[in-house]
Amino acid sequence: MIDIIGGFTPSFFMARMRDPLKHGFYGVDYVLWGKDRVAVHFDMVSAQQAMMSMIKRGVEVKGMREIKFDE
Repeated sequence: MIDIIGGFTPSFFMARMRDPLKHGFYGVDYVLWGKDRVAVHFDMVSAQQAMMSMIKRGVEVKGMREIKFDE
């Protein structure tokens, strides 16, 4: 690859995504048309942003939780 900034390649600056099957992911519980639903996000920041956006739009939000698989 081509050196860009001080010898670092562009891939060095890209955020690393954690494996959701290994580390878990985040769910935002909400109600849509009278049924409980879950919006799934792979990082906490995007889950919080989605939850706040839903609240601002008047969606009934029950909360946010971390979802992990048992090994």
